[in-house]
Amino acid sequence: MDTELNTLFSFLDRFEPEVSGRSASDLGEHLREKLTRLASGNLTDAERSEVVPALLEREEARLFLISALVPN
Repeated sequence: MDTELNTLFSFLDRFEPEVSGRSASDLGEHLREKLTRLASGNLTDAERSEVVPALLEREEARLFLISALVPN
């Protein structure tokens, strides 16, 4: 799981800032719940494939996932 996240974040670092402009809208409870479950390692492969597009397209989703991964 850590390797997959590192690979994903390395890939995302290559995007230009204009990608972040599409993340202005609210994530929605459904996506937040899945991202929280992804951070805890409780997401199925099928569900993970559903959230990857949001992580690729929306900075807000990436930031939410990071906040779920990093303890307060």
